[in-house]
Amino acid sequence: MNTDIYILHYDTGISWRGGQHQVLLLMRELKRRGVKQALAAPEKSPLWKKARELEVERFSLNASSDIDVFAAVGLRKAVKSRSPDIVHLHTGRALGIACWALRGIKNVKTVFTRRVDFPLKNNFLNRYKYGFPAAVVAISSLVEENLKNFGRTENVEKIFSCVDTDKFKPLSGKYESGRIRVGMAGALSLGHKDYETFVKTAEIVSRSHPEVSFEIAGEGDGLRRIKKMIKDRGLEDKVFLKGFVEDISGFIASLDILLHTAHYEGLGTVILQALACGVPVVASRVGGIPEIINHGFNGYLTEKNSPGETSSKVLVLINDSTKRKEMGMSGRKSVKRKFSPEVMASKYLDLYKRVKK
Repeated sequence: MNTDIYILHYDTGISWRGGQHQVLLLMRELKRRGVKQALAAPEKSPLWKKARELEVERFSLNASSDIDVFAAVGLRKAVKSRSPDIVHLHTGRALGIACWALRGIKNVKTVFTRRVDFPLKNNFLNRYKYGFPAAVVAISSLVEENLKNFGRTENVEKIFSCVDTDKFKPLSGKYESGRIRVGMAGALSLGHKDYETFVKTAEIVSRSHPEVSFEIAGEGDGLRRIKKMIKDRGLEDKVFLKGFVEDISGFIASLDILLHTAHYEGLGTVILQALACGVPVVASRVGGIPEIINHGFNGYLTEKNSPGETSSKVLVLINDSTKRKEMGMSGRKSVKRKFSPEVMASKYLDLYKRVKK
């Protein structure tokens, strides 16, 4: 085991989203390299349960807010008793708790990964929080730019998120099936994802291609409104809500096109997953997405809230199976080159070692 460095990961998420998936992939790859690690997370969270396979130390730490006293006391005790070299904070709430719970503890450095692309408000609380970590990681150039515009100009590192290319891989025989399936996967959050454009795109495409199905995998508080959008446009037999899908890699690999309509996106884990599966993508030109999608090479970028433009690009791919296949192959190659767990873990390990000095 590599005993040169000891990492304590802290994630406060209670659901399974892109950020939690990234934590698991990072921990898995670091373990392969012999890095000593521990995980603090809510005991009922999917991350806590999935991390059992890694056979690393875990301890339960629930957090209801940035000022949760019980979480702060628990984190401080855990850090003082374990003496990790680095506490890696993976959520905004984890940063909010750590910035006051861990102050004054000697020989412990913190790293925070910011995964969202909206600008930070320049107020006292954010200055207090973001001035605390020894280093801040941005998962895309836009996130990095927002951090620097906010005033965090030192020790900001850009490290892309990754995708498990062993789990997310192409499905053979798909291009000969004849039936086209266009899909989207993610939390049903109307503030983040633009499901209205997804539904409007399905409506436009269905006029000329009624046989194409549109499918959405995920759960969230926007379910009722999305159902109403679908019903109001008479698309109940065209747009299908799949709910929570256990085999998300199988679902994504089975798609012919990933349609990712979003208002904003730090990077876009599900886009990486689709590309790894050889699925071409039509996505909004927002956040870090343009750093993944090379327009015309592994997918198409469209302006957000533009169902007309979006549907035209979806139709190009529907009508050209050769283009779908070529773009899919290009996408998988690009993911393996830039967005693999090996690449991400190497960059984090280099950062940890620099921060520790």
